[in-house]
Amino acid sequence: MSKILQRTQIADAELVLDESLQIGPDLELTRCVLRCTRELAASYCTFNECKFVGIFPKEYYWHGCWFRDCTVTGNLFGHTFGPSIPRHGGGVERCDFSACRMDLCEFFTPGEGIKLPKWPSFRVQGLKAVAERIRMNGNWPKQAPVELARMAFGRDPDWCVYDAATIVQKRKVPLEELRAALVNVEGVSFED
Repeated sequence: MSKILQRTQIADAELVLDESLQIGPDLELTRCVLRCTRELAASYCTFNECKFVGIFPKEYYWHGCWFRDCTVTGNLFGHTFGPSIPRHGGGVERCDFSACRMDLCEFFTPGEGIKLPKWPSFRVQGLKAVAERIRMNGNWPKQAPVELARMAFGRDPDWCVYDAATIVQKRKVPLEELRAALVNVEGVSFED
């Protein structure tokens, strides 16, 4: 049976987020260390100056959660941050994801003050427009555009983070060739 933490404020604690603990709604955590597992249940929480570590589930939607001044380490694959449905709220402000490996992560929130992982991670701003430019450009290496375009149907996040190493592995494209193609695409950026 799961324990539920909700409608309270907790500061300076260490929590293990697994199948035995559900957090939210209306939970505010400040300066906490959150050890995550593959079985995570969080909704409508506010995280202030928290540190997230561990193994995150794939394709997780942080439903109505706010992240402010947080640090996240670990692998994030297919995570959604911010209000993909406007009435659900949530967002990310001044957070550090630089020690993460991220792929197919959507952000429905402005990206100012957010630190992202360095190359081979890259950011796509205006996903639908970038996907269309990629489809129109015939100078792309092999099947690389397929990975970039696959999230561009349906929702239109403010920006996304992809992992070029994952694309290289799936599509058998040389990393240098993919980087050379990305460097010239408006809406794509990465850190060295």
